[in-house]
Amino acid sequence: MKKIFTLFSACICAMSMFALTYNVTVPATTKACYIAGEMNGWSQVEMTKVDDTHYTIDVADATEAMKYKYCSGPGWAYVEKTANGDEVADRTYSAADVVESWAAVYDPTNVPEPGETKDITVKAKVPATWTDQITAWVWPTGGEGKEVVPTQEGEWYVVTHNCSELNIIYKNGAGWNGDANQTIDMTFTENTCIEVVAGAGKATYTVVDCEGGETPEPELGVTYNVTVPAGTMACYIAGEMNGWSHTEMTKVDDIHYTITIADATKAMKYKYCSGPAWDYVEKSAAGEEIADRTYSENDVVESWLAVYTPDNTAVDNITTSKQENKTIYNGQIVVIRDGIMFNMMGQEVK
Repeated sequence: MKKIFTLFSACICAMSMFALTYNVTVPATTKACYIAGEMNGWSQVEMTKVDDTHYTIDVADATEAMKYKYCSGPGWAYVEKTANGDEVADRTYSAADVVESWAAVYDPTNVPEPGETKDITVKAKVPATWTDQITAWVWPTGGEGKEVVPTQEGEWYVVTHNCSELNIIYKNGAGWNGDANQTIDMTFTENTCIEVVAGAGKATYTVVDCEGGETPEPELGVTYNVTVPAGTMACYIAGEMNGWSHTEMTKVDDIHYTITIADATKAMKYKYCSGPAWDYVEKSAAGEEIADRTYSENDVVESWLAVYTPDNTAVDNITTSKQENKTIYNGQIVVIRDGIMFNMMGQEVK
């Protein structure tokens, strides 16, 4: 019987070695998430939604060496981009990925039937620094593109095209005048109003309210979302918005925390800590100092100076609890928590 159980356990372990779980944090506007890579022939496979900004999937036969990318929809028109709209290199495995932005946001509730077309209208407000004639390059997915001059309606520059999926680039002037004078490639499947946001490279955009031609009032407060190392017991934020004091965040799951801070602005600098003091401040994966952050929709902490354990009692500088013990392993202090070993930066020790 013991041999049978051992053989069964070995089979289970072998099976688990040939599957990976992919977890990703996505922008708040995301309505679906797909993964495409070497593990599935670079076809888009839909992931399971955990909550509004988190998706997961188990992929059989995947290995950590296989490359992949995320998309917000079932096609490369929806591929992930950097926060500046630049290309993202093919990924290799990470237990907690973060997508900064999408080439376009797919809406599963507004997908035309095959062959169906409709008039899609895009209205854009452009930066005040764009003083040349505003033009646009438009093309339907799979079709030929052309340069057009948008119709001006007050402060809006309006383009309408009959298609099932409209791709568009707004430009400051005709032809190509450099990255700073054009937007990233944008894809829309429904009428949309946007505000073009100039940056160091290609301009990005935000979706705004079309009603009455008015941009909606900004929401009060800023929501901070962060992915933390496995083994983190708590997470605090400290910055200009709270006088650099440590404010505890709300736990979403074992590696995600969130908080909304009234009166915060996205220009304010901040840092994360695993506890209510700078002894627990975030570090790089190599244990180096982290520069003060400016706002990102989805932050990632690579490691901690030390991992704070709220429920423990200090005894001669060593903390103990029913679930956790500290000891020395290979010359370093490690924490054994629920049978898993972590170093003092919150990284699992193999």
